[in-house]
Amino acid sequence: MLVLNTGVLPRAHDTQGLCDCAFARRANGATKQDLVSVTIYLRTVGDYAAMNSVWDEWVPAGHTPARATVGAKLIDSEYRVEIQATAAIAVKGPAP
Repeated sequence: MLVLNTGVLPRAHDTQGLCDCAFARRANGATKQDLVSVTIYLRTVGDYAAMNSVWDEWVPAGHTPARATVGAKLIDSEYRVEIQATAAIAVKGPAP
């Protein structure tokens, strides 16, 4: 199991955070289809519809992971969104 804290989106309708998530997953050998759980933290729940729009375009059809979206006070006041994603990937080589 791989847990990624992906960073933030400056705007809820921006795809940069999802792109950052994609980069982090590729670096660890995972694909969008390997995601099993995603938690999206929004600075304001008023961004929920915009985030859903971006999410629906980004997530592959038939491979939608479990998702929770919550309002939260984020670590930096400039951040609008933070995404935490968990992907299940095959371990290569012997188990530690």
